Amino acid sequence: MNSVNVSAVRSVRAALFAMFALTSAVAFAGECPANFLHKLQVLEGEMKRMSGRAAEAAATHARAGETARQYGYVHIEGIAAMLESRALVAAGRPADAERAAARADDAFQRWGAASLVRETAASAMKTSSASVI
Repeated sequence: MNSVNVSAVRSVRAALFAMFALTSAVAFAGECPANFLHKLQVLEGEMKRMSGRAAEAAATHARAGETARQYGYVHIEGIAAMLESRALVAAGRPADAERAAARADDAFQRWGAASLVRETAASAMKTSSASVI
């Protein structure tokens, strides 16, 4: 009887979906960077994080946050800063992670998402002593 590793199947499916999303985002960002470039950068950052390149992921998420802010996407600015903070924790840079979390909180506050501000703060507290995201 064959045994199927459900976790492995899910991981492969997630990777395939991420590659499809990244390919689509590249095309969309090329056509309309104001609407899609920051989203592409978030996806690129997550692909780097998933491949264990936390410092590169953090830098990519920082660029995504700057791009989102430039084009007025406050919610993506907050998400990018939150993901940057998590990547910085994984890269062993807790002080930088705290600053990124503060930027995420600021963006979420400006967006009117007070519950996300509290969630970001709680997440930073939990991950500040963790070595893996």
